[in-house]
Amino acid sequence: MPTATTMMEGPMMHKSTTSSPMVSSFFTLRKGLLQCGLFMALLLHTGSAVAGGSFLRGDANGDGAVDISDGIAILQYLFNCGEDCPMACDDAADYDDNGVIEMTDAINVFGFLFQGGAAPAAPYPVEGTDTTEDTLSCGNAPNIVEVAIGIEHSCARSDEGAVFCWGYGRDGALGRGRKYATESAACGSLLPVEVPLEFSVDQISTGESHSCARSNGEVWCWGSNSSGELGDSETDFGAWKKSYEPVSVDGITDATQLVSSAGFNCVLNGDGSVRCWGRNSFGQLGDGTTTDRNTPVTVDGLPPVASIALGSNHTCALTQDGVVYCWGRNAYGATGHGLYGGEDALVPGLVKGPHSNEGQLPLMTAIAAGSSHNCALSEDGAVWCWGYDRQGQCGDGEPLNDTPSVTFADLERRAVQVVGIPAMTSISVNRHYSCGITGDGTRHCWGADLGLPVPASSEAQIDDRLGDVISESNGGSHKCTVTVEEGLQCWGNNVKGQLGDNTTENRSEPGSVIFPQPVEDPWTNLSVSRDHNCALRSSGKIQCWGKDDTKTKDVPCRKTFTELSAGGNFTCGLDEQVIKVNALGEYYIECWGDYGQVWGTGIPLPLGPLSGLSSGYWHGCALTSEQTVVCFGSNSSEQATPPAGTFVSLSAGRKHTCGLDTEGSIQCWGDNEFGQATPPEGTFQSVSAGGYHTCGLNTEGSIQCWGNNDSGQTTPPEGSFQMVRAGGVHTCGINASDSIECWGDNEFGQSTPPEGSFQSVGTGEFHSCGMDTENNIQCWGKDNFDQSTSP
Repeated sequence: MPTATTMMEGPMMHKSTTSSPMVSSFFTLRKGLLQCGLFMALLLHTGSAVAGGSFLRGDANGDGAVDISDGIAILQYLFNCGEDCPMACDDAADYDDNGVIEMTDAINVFGFLFQGGAAPAAPYPVEGTDTTEDTLSCGNAPNIVEVAIGIEHSCARSDEGAVFCWGYGRDGALGRGRKYATESAACGSLLPVEVPLEFSVDQISTGESHSCARSNGEVWCWGSNSSGELGDSETDFGAWKKSYEPVSVDGITDATQLVSSAGFNCVLNGDGSVRCWGRNSFGQLGDGTTTDRNTPVTVDGLPPVASIALGSNHTCALTQDGVVYCWGRNAYGATGHGLYGGEDALVPGLVKGPHSNEGQLPLMTAIAAGSSHNCALSEDGAVWCWGYDRQGQCGDGEPLNDTPSVTFADLERRAVQVVGIPAMTSISVNRHYSCGITGDGTRHCWGADLGLPVPASSEAQIDDRLGDVISESNGGSHKCTVTVEEGLQCWGNNVKGQLGDNTTENRSEPGSVIFPQPVEDPWTNLSVSRDHNCALRSSGKIQCWGKDDTKTKDVPCRKTFTELSAGGNFTCGLDEQVIKVNALGEYYIECWGDYGQVWGTGIPLPLGPLSGLSSGYWHGCALTSEQTVVCFGSNSSEQATPPAGTFVSLSAGRKHTCGLDTEGSIQCWGDNEFGQATPPEGTFQSVSAGGYHTCGLNTEGSIQCWGNNDSGQTTPPEGSFQMVRAGGVHTCGINASDSIECWGDNEFGQSTPPEGSFQSVGTGEFHSCGMDTENNIQCWGKDNFDQSTSP
């Protein structure tokens, strides 16, 4: 899905000094209406509800470009079908951003395209959000009701139970999946991408580098699994282990609350019990050990619990009777057991109150945990905090003191009551500060890094920036909130794109998260290889599926491709930058998968435009701008040593390569054990090299094949054809009626194509795929790696 659109000059997308008769008639109509006083509010639409979302101004039909069809779409909407043919984005149709959709918007589109008129108002020429207040909506932004953020990534949940994540993706925390991704699942994203879940989610939570979701009592997690935090006994855990796709947590069926932290998670079950899993270095799982757990363990010694909260390395629970227990790391007194340091707590213990109340805390109704401090809300609305307080986050009103006057481990640390605040109805805690919200919605905060023009302080300050908060989450260096007034907003560190605004620029004030507008993105090219396939979309994104043991699905991040070709255990593509430079200063085509087969030989490519890319089993070739051939990769049979001359197309096979030269003759080089590199004489329009055979389509539309014929793969049917593709031991072609015909080996059904009309076909070792005339991809044959499971 495109995240930004740059207008390029071309038909229907440029400024011209000459208008067509149709466009001239529109300007004549406008003049007449103005003269008659009829150009009025009857010809406009003012919208209804305001919604966020990214869009391109002028792109009324949502196809990613401003062209003549947008002006026509606006006119149809106003004069023909109205609400029966709604705009893809009302805001985009409002060309001049005056808050209404009217006929001048259509006229302005035509004026821009054909008469040198003004360009659309912002956002243009790159997608963005509407910065002016009006009643028009884009209609594509989900209604976000919950947000949860990690160290360098963020996630949000919509009211329909969909989950979106953005930011750093290397650990898999975005849950992008690998099966049908248009980029490597490890790619980060500057904009929200939907997690491919097949169920509606009730709650989300995030740790440092992993994410989780609760649905109907069950829990699913994805991302880093270094300590077993994914909770799935069948998923490897340890250093660098991860899952790019959500996995089900073992044995969780009745969870009512889910909380995640730095490498561990806990759930509250319907019976009031607590179960935790993941990192346990300080006893934060509460099972009496410091052993990491990759499946949930029950926390012993707790009465029935009402809610739970997790710090960086400790856990707290509020019982149904209003009593607070904590366990885990006790640095800075985070467990509230009475000392600033001391031993970690491997099992739950009571949080101690002040001596003046005989060490007891009042009964509590809510708890919240920061990195190393916690707060609880009492029945009378008072807030009590304990733990790390060097930046005033416990709100006791005392001067900040970074140097304890007594031995660190022996310094007493008990819960203290926050001073100088009215009764609160809810609380939230960040690493460096704490907040409470009153019944009228006023937000009081104390500590440091508030985002307010005040220094760190244990005295509460009023924070009136956010409005009525529905959900909020605080990471290590960025924050996100969902408010009634502004929806989802984030601010802070943005080096990994965790603010979701399509930039990596830090922001000190809250800003909207941009949800990209969906646009049609049909397939334009299909490439089939031995056990995997890749296809190119009109946006320039590549999607791969099938065998993945060499990471053939790991399409490079943030690339826009113009060509692709799937090889044996790798894929190569030509992107807008055409070439890539290695550490030696040599130029290479962008490839992914088994790099050793393509990059290991050190064959440099020329600096300049390339085309006609074709990947074989262990090598590849391309055409230069002078139509000469350059090859790369394995050269064991001289398949990467092309002849001199000029060519119009290439096809790389297992260990041989063939090209159609500018005279219409076929030339082949490389392995010739079965005669696959000895083409017949004649004039051809295309050539295709397979495993140990080759086929060509001559200028009369007939197919000629040569090479190994053990399975009949070089014995084509009679008739006229438009295309031919040679596979491992079978061949397929598209005949004059747009139907696919295949011949040769059919052990797995690879030579039994579906019915229908097709525009292209590709052949692998034991499977085939075709793109029909409606741009749908269908595959058939062997499916042991999902290579025949159509995307």
